Amino acid sequence: MLFLTVNNKRFSSIAMTVLISASFIVHNSALATSYQEITKIDKQCQASSNECLKVIDDALSSLIINSRPWAHLKLLQLDALFNLQKFDALAQELTPLIANDNLPVNFSVYVYIYHAKLLLGNQEKDLAQQYLAKAVSLLNEINDKYPEPVRLIEIANVQIVLKDYQQAKKTLQQLELKFKDRYHPVFKRELYANLGHIAYFQDEKALHIRYREKSLEWAIEANNNQQVGIAYSNLAVAFRKAGNYQLSEQNYKQAVKISQVEQDDINGAISNIRLIEVILLQGKDEEAKKLFNAIPLSSAVFEKSEYYSEIYQALKLTLE
Repeated sequence: MLFLTVNNKRFSSIAMTVLISASFIVHNSALATSYQEITKIDKQCQASSNECLKVIDDALSSLIINSRPWAHLKLLQLDALFNLQKFDALAQELTPLIANDNLPVNFSVYVYIYHAKLLLGNQEKDLAQQYLAKAVSLLNEINDKYPEPVRLIEIANVQIVLKDYQQAKKTLQQLELKFKDRYHPVFKRELYANLGHIAYFQDEKALHIRYREKSLEWAIEANNNQQVGIAYSNLAVAFRKAGNYQLSEQNYKQAVKISQVEQDDINGAISNIRLIEVILLQGKDEEAKKLFNAIPLSSAVFEKSEYYSEIYQALKLTLE
């Protein structure tokens, strides 16, 4: 699923499509987009964020704004933009939504969460916490009426953003035990991705690897190739943190390969930079130099991220 760089760390967003049940998509004779078409788009978006963005605008234009089918597809669009780290486009879509008081409650929750994460990325912590608090309040209200484990994962993700790791870990471990026998690939992909985040921050290296491996297994089962690439990248981080640079390299190469197929340029560029670093850590300078020279200088990650721009410049000095 979904990732955001906040204070140079990456957080997953749940593939939000599963958070809205099938009953959320209703028949309406006034709508130009049929139930069957919405279902088809839903499947496309779950399989590929890039393909999702190619079809979503036309479908949205045929629906009544603020209707439940419109909110369902709009959330798919936000998910796709978030997954591909198209944060400028995401901010543009969120601006009118934040000012809209007539959105369905379920949808409002994720509008607040996405807005809060973008604010955190812009170092606007106080305002971000206000929106995160709104989101948590609504989520708790919804869960009191219609408890759904996937929504609770999103609460844990917010807790991770706020660095309340112990509470987030408790929430997730309870969910892991309660739903251990349930077949729900997206839920379990996100469950283990978030447990992986916590293990990273708490420097639990073995657990970090274990959770990243489980998240990758379920990402493959969920059949969203872009999210599989993210899971490979996260597993590469875990192996690097544990000092296993060879396995880190193998997983970064998988992540880069998938990002090229999925046209996930930003995540691909990040994985490429990290790949070069772990190759250098193994003393393979010539291979690292060859890969570095192949990186497109126009990549948005270097233009918009000071953090990754600094890494790029440091690598350039090292390899010259």
